Amino acid sequence: MSLILVVEDEHNLRIALERILKDAGYEVVQGESGKEALRLCQKTPFDLVITDLAMPDMDGLELIQSLRRSHLDLPILAISGAFNGEFLRIAKALGAVGTLDKPFTKGDLLAVMNKSLGKRSNPQS
Repeated sequence: MSLILVVEDEHNLRIALERILKDAGYEVVQGESGKEALRLCQKTPFDLVITDLAMPDMDGLELIQSLRRSHLDLPILAISGAFNGEFLRIAKALGAVGTLDKPFTKGDLLAVMNKSLGKRSNPQS
């Protein structure tokens, strides 16, 4: 079973993502900021990080850059509904293996996640 870190500053969305992922059979740990995510990644070997890009304190782009320095092989999925997709393009250039523009469907999320984890997609939308 894959262990996923969800980094999202919006509480309700973080809970919704956790529910979707747990229903799909994943183990989930939540983080509400980039700084918290870095601390969690130092302690726990995650299989995938899903991060929002627009967050206070440390944004998702900074998080991706930091994780690329310390966890070269850790797949990162960037999500954002801001900036007309420009930050998603930057996230990809910085090393995110996948991106999703908000709002997205459960099927979209699971398909991109499974691809990022090297699994065959089988979402149950």
